[in-house]
Amino acid sequence: MRIVFVIGPGMSGKSFYIARVFPDAAVVTIHTFDQHVSEAESNEEINQIAMNAQYYCREELQNRIRTMKSDDVLVLEHPMMQKQARKFYIDAVRAVTDTPIECVVVTPSEEMLSNLLRNEEQLRIFYEYEKGKFEHPDLDEGFTEIRYVRPFPEERMRELSES
Repeated sequence: MRIVFVIGPGMSGKSFYIARVFPDAAVVTIHTFDQHVSEAESNEEINQIAMNAQYYCREELQNRIRTMKSDDVLVLEHPMMQKQARKFYIDAVRAVTDTPIECVVVTPSEEMLSNLLRNEEQLRIFYEYEKGKFEHPDLDEGFTEIRYVRPFPEERMRELSES
């Protein structure tokens, strides 16, 4: 079994990276709670579900681990901007397995972001805000490996700059 946390600010390319590098992996995201929102019957219930998003995600993560086979790959896609958030999910994994946890930090280049978000000023502001709040992970947190990656391959960068 392989467990990989893919982290980084919103709009950094986490989903794209996962689709490209881990196409056959089981993926758990913070958006796991969306299925519960569609079943909600009131705004109050929706607010309660949103407040518990982290717990739904943790529960889904643990349930997936319990059903994994030895050659399966599980990816947790989540911003995990701060150490405290990462500890929450590392502890959740440790409650059900001692499998090593890899960490991949998605860091887009400024050129890629400029091209991708050139007409989306609000999204760029959001990305910059989150990037400023990001606490870089450390092996002492419980990861066996931490890699920093660019979400888009060079050929995609050229396409973005030409469009």
